[in-house]
Amino acid sequence: MDNQGQLIGSEPADHWAVVVRIIYGLETRLHLLVGEYDLNFRVDAGGERAFILKVMRPNCPTDLVDMQCTAHAHVLANEPMLPVPAVVPTLDGRLWSTIPDQDGSPRIVWLINLCAGLDYADYSPKTMQLIAKVGQQAARLNAALTDFDHSGLRRNLKWDLAHAEWICEHLEAIQHTGRRALIADIVAGYQLAQTELAKQPVQTIHNDLNDYNLMVHSDREGSPRLSGIIDFGDMTLGAVVTELAVAGAYIVLGQKHPERALAS
Repeated sequence: MDNQGQLIGSEPADHWAVVVRIIYGLETRLHLLVGEYDLNFRVDAGGERAFILKVMRPNCPTDLVDMQCTAHAHVLANEPMLPVPAVVPTLDGRLWSTIPDQDGSPRIVWLINLCAGLDYADYSPKTMQLIAKVGQQAARLNAALTDFDHSGLRRNLKWDLAHAEWICEHLEAIQHTGRRALIADIVAGYQLAQTELAKQPVQTIHNDLNDYNLMVHSDREGSPRLSGIIDFGDMTLGAVVTELAVAGAYIVLGQKHPERALAS
């Protein structure tokens, strides 16, 4: 399999192409995309129709998938102009299905529309104007999620910044003395801020607006716009300010004036 997007001719891809035809009614070509835990395929269905098929890892909790699917629908119902990809229902109207893989193991599958453009990480130039657009869309996303709730949000999550103290037990894993001291200093500051953090307004947040979960597309005049907000798998109930903290940590990467980028 080629994780750079080449057409796959292997049995797993053939299997999922048949699945897509049966449950979505689409004749497709599948291209494997990079994924951390799950299989992700680009689905080319002819013309300009393109989707992402997500085949979740074995034993993936159904709550995690249902949470993401319903969050996509909820956001678009509240903010239809946000660049959040819509979930494509199956022929019988389901947002996700459980299908045996080629080895017979049950796998949850779901399909979303493909967002045009490049990952923010790969897009250049990252102007202050573009960064401001990211901030505006992030704010609209949080507004759309204000009244969203789901049982899948109530889980232990290492990336929940309200409970990041777990890292204290693992500082010795950082062998470089200078780096370990830097992280220890950040942890100390975090511990001092916990009391104030606990007072902040809490709601459902995306919680992972990193530079690979934001897509950017340029129009015919070359003006960039945020064309995709993806990967809702780390959503949690958290302080709204942590959404800014996570997004800001990635926005300032590579910037000569990080404080200006964060302000934008």
